[in-house]
Amino acid sequence: MKNEIEIRVRLDDKKATQKKLMDLGWTSEGIKFQREYTDCKPDKSCHKKEKNRRAREDGDSPKRILEKYRQTLSHPKNDVEIGIDSLPFGDYLEIEGSSRDIELIVPELGLSEESRITNAYWIVYSKYCAKQKVEEDHNVVFGELVITRPSK
Repeated sequence: MKNEIEIRVRLDDKKATQKKLMDLGWTSEGIKFQREYTDCKPDKSCHKKEKNRRAREDGDSPKRILEKYRQTLSHPKNDVEIGIDSLPFGDYLEIEGSSRDIELIVPELGLSEESRITNAYWIVYSKYCAKQKVEEDHNVVFGELVITRPSK
């Protein structure tokens, strides 16, 4: 998609969001497990590097791994893709498309300007850990990531 941008929003109620999208005519294309590899470190340079991520099929070991389950949704009347991402640290709605198309959809979904996240998931994860006062794991994968609150 030419000039594609993406925004994310943290979901408090994934099921309610799924229902709202279906009521608005969005169709689920299924749920897929995805594993992303990156060489980025959890800093401001991560967004560009994550966008240039590549699958590691040549035996070159990745520096970091992020796993998610993505439910992809489409709508017959627009060129925007919506993903509902379940990550080890929460559920997120991701909207991908042209800036113009996204601005048309955001009010329909009842999303506020303040709720928008434009950072890569690595940055979101880093901020999440800082807010929860927990140490970041090197990889963000299901089954390995255990978030515990420090004892008081």
